[in-house]
Amino acid sequence: MVEYYADESWGPKLDGQMVRHWDSWIQGDPEFGKLRAFEANPDNIQDFFDTGIINNTSVSFAKGGDDYNVRVGLTNIDRNSVFPNSKRKQVQATINASLDITDKLTAYANFNYQDRRTNNFPRQWLWKCSF
Repeated sequence: MVEYYADESWGPKLDGQMVRHWDSWIQGDPEFGKLRAFEANPDNIQDFFDTGIINNTSVSFAKGGDDYNVRVGLTNIDRNSVFPNSKRKQVQATINASLDITDKLTAYANFNYQDRRTNNFPRQWLWKCSF
């Protein structure tokens, strides 16, 4: 079995042996369960990656009066990764409200909802540099 996690240059030889590639493990993918030759890509990495696109759409409404405030927000995020067949669709909803019950007592309410639909999304590392 190919050690997909290994990125060392001394990995298995690309000698054309038949193996299951990374996408042959994804159910529903056209390559699921198929063997392909383990050989170098003639174009190397040039044609492997896609253009990553993020579409972020947000809308919010706010209303307030002498003794109350309400804010409602909705965000839709569609993200296609640079890796083939990887995407995430995300919807977020928020409601924030406050109500002055008396001069000395205020009630607050917060509601947050998030729904993520992810397909083959690789781990993303964030690097922080300090100078």
